[in-house]
Amino acid sequence: MRQHRMCSSNRSIEENVKELTHIITEIFQDNAVIDWTFKDDVKREMRKRIKRQLRASNCPSKQVEHLARQLMELAEVHYKHIAG
Repeated sequence: MRQHRMCSSNRSIEENVKELTHIITEIFQDNAVIDWTFKDDVKREMRKRIKRQLRASNCPSKQVEHLARQLMELAEVHYKHIAG
């Protein structure tokens, strides 16, 4: 799993967001197994890895939980074809 600190003075915000998007997409793709939307242990691991990456990317700690929840909801819609 890639984990990077996204805040760098010579990188634009757009580049940082793009890289974060790729990393989080990787997290979903690496963990999405058949019927993953019904498996609490799989979803828990995804949320944990997403939160870790958001924190490493200097996301404000007050927003980490909310963003992780939103990303999980988006993943359930976007990756439902893997859900079986």
